[in-house]
Amino acid sequence: MKKVILLLSFVISGVLSLSAQEVATKGTCYNEYYAAFRDRGSLPVPDGETRVVVSIRKDYDCICFMGRIKVVGGKPTNSLVLERQDTTYERFEFVAHPKYQRSETKFVNYILNGMSPTYLSSNDEMINLFFIDYLRPIPAKYKEAPPIQNK
Repeated sequence: MKKVILLLSFVISGVLSLSAQEVATKGTCYNEYYAAFRDRGSLPVPDGETRVVVSIRKDYDCICFMGRIKVVGGKPTNSLVLERQDTTYERFEFVAHPKYQRSETKFVNYILNGMSPTYLSSNDEMINLFFIDYLRPIPAKYKEAPPIQNK
């Protein structure tokens, strides 16, 4: 009986663990934007102020906000503002994780395929920027050939 209970507890904990991993890997706004940019690609992001989708992930949670950021030399600057529902903006104070202060870890900043690298904040949040205005449109479907006419 003890063996059965022990076995059941392992099975239940395994199922719960897989469910949590499924939630973390499917259906988040980060995953949806990442897949769209990966599959469709992006136009080059020019210098200037532009709209972005800001993805903030921590543990199994993910939330995305609209924002604006200035791009200089093809790189996003530390000028991110988040948009409120009343269309006002508030500056997003990004504080880099202490690991970036160590010499072996370099803070890299770029835009590749319309996406920033993953930034790690001081409170262990993973932050990504998606340059939404430069996402390539969904390509048109292929035109089907007409049926052959037998005469």
